[in-house]
Amino acid sequence: MAVEIQVELPLPFPELAADMPLLPARMVNEYQYCPRLAYLEWAQGE
Repeated sequence: MAVEIQVELPLPFPELAADMPLLPARMVNEYQYCPRLAYLEWAQGE
């Protein structure tokens, strides 16, 4: 029985701009439910 060694691949986290807000995980669910409603909640603040 051979033992395989798994090599870790370097996946750097992308740099975030200071003016770019992070997207809350709940907004992904909101977008899945209704993209228009997600836009209104996120971009319009309604």
